[in-house]
Formats: sequence, C-alpha cells, structure tokens
Amino acid sequence: MLQKIIFITLLISISIWLYPNICLGAVEDFETYTEKDDGDDITVTSTKVDVSGADCRNVDYWVVKDYGVGHFGDYEHLITINLTSVTGSNSIWVPWSISDSLGDFKDCLDASNDGQCIRIYHDPNDILFYDYANASTDTYSGTAGTDYFLTIARSGTVGTCKIYSDPDRAEEHRLDTLEITVSETTYRFVYAGQGYNDGSPATFTGYSENLDLQEAPAAVGQFIMITKMKDWNPDLAQKILRTTGRWNIQAQTWYKNWYWDNIRGTYEEAVFNLVV
Repeated sequence: MLQKIIFITLLISISIWLYPNICLGAVEDFETYTEKDDGDDITVTSTKVDVSGADCRNVDYWVVKDYGVGHFGDYEHLITINLTSVTGSNSIWVPWSISDSLGDFKDCLDASNDGQCIRIYHDPNDILFYDYANASTDTYSGTAGTDYFLTIARSGTVGTCKIYSDPDRAEEHRLDTLEITVSETTYRFVYAGQGYNDGSPATFTGYSENLDLQEAPAAVGQFIMITKMKDWNPDLAQKILRTTGRWNIQAQTWYKNWYWDNIRGTYEEAVFNLVV
C-alpha cells in the first residue's frame, strides 16, 4: 500500500510538472510566418492578420509557415475569423488553410488540388469548409462584421469545422458544424491568409487571429522514452514520429497498447513510462 501511495504521489507530481509542456497549446506567432503582400493591404502582428481592402483576385497575397514535409496529418486547429466586407461579386479570401503547395489559393488548387481551407466566397456572410482534391464543401451563412470562433479538425477522411459565437467554444455557443470528405494526405504548410489571383478584381476586408495548432512540444522525458522505444519496437517509434510528428493522445494509445501486449506490465507501469 505504501509503495502504491508513493507511486501515485510521484506520478501526480511529475504530471503537474510536465502538464504545461505536453497539454497546453500556444497561439501562433504570425510574425514568424512568411508574408506575400503585393498590394500592401495586410497588417501582420504576432496574433492577427488584418486585411484591408485587399484586391484578393488580382494581386498575390499569402501568410504562411512551413512546418516540414508530412507534418499535418489528423489535426485540430482553433482560429478566430471576421468577415467585414467585400466588393465585387467574385471576392475570395482564405483566412485558414493547410496544403503541400506554396502560394495563393489558386496556386494550391492548380498544384494537384491538395489541402483543406476555410474560404470566404462572394458574399461576406458565407463561410465555406472546402477540400481541394474532391471539391467537397459545406457552408454556413453568418453575419458580416461578426467574430466567429472555429474549431477545424480532420480525422482520417472526415473533416469538421465547428463554428461558435463565443471564444469559450462551449456547446451552447455552437452555431453549426460543417462536415466534408477530405483527402487522407499529410501536408507541410499552414496559412493564416490567402488571396486568389486570377485577374478578376474584387476586394476583401476582414481578419484572422489567435490561430492555435494545439501542438504543445513533447516533454524531455517523452523524447527519452521514444528513443528507448526504438530499441524495443522501432516500427512503433517510427509510426509515432512519422504519423503525428509529436507526442499526443493517439501516440499514447499506441504506446500503452503495445506495452500491455508485449511487456505485460501494469497500467501504472505503462503510464509511468509515458511521463518519465
């Protein structure tokens, strides 16, 4: 009994120490992103991409970060968007997207049609969730000048975008859930803004802010554990690193299932190995 109490106390202490490193995401710093702003219409701060009268179908615009080949598989991203106004009947702006291509929205469509995006198209009230490869789409009609708090996720071939009226993203504040069929592909780039330069003048005003990829870095102990796992089960270690690119709930499940099946240890031993 005493040993169990000591183990639980130690586990709680380690978990409290590791929690900020493994569980909490952080809002993206857009000042570390690469900006293409040929019309000089975008203002980028650390947490916000502010677009003012951008000629979004006649000029090159994008704000992007390269996370490396295959980084984004399944994901859940949080972002706030505001659709303020447009001119012209063909205005297109993309406040969030992931892709394997570098450029504006048209470039991504033309380059093997890869990725998913949130697209504001024609009417400033419309939010579209869109998959490049199969043109699967779902639409929400909102109100111009309103902040919308999005939770965008992919699990296998299912993409969802939950739209909330409040930053707490509580169920009672959920306005709609968009669902589309998506490509089961990995991607390297995440965008916080893209135009669609095809030579058809139209303008967009609005912003995106507080993008959270929910990718807290793994704790040092977990990196050590994965390193050890390469000796125990190199295939599993590579699967975790290749598929997730980080330590997350899915990786924990793989590890614990393998541990139980092969080491035949206890639940406490499996969890202990996850955090030390």
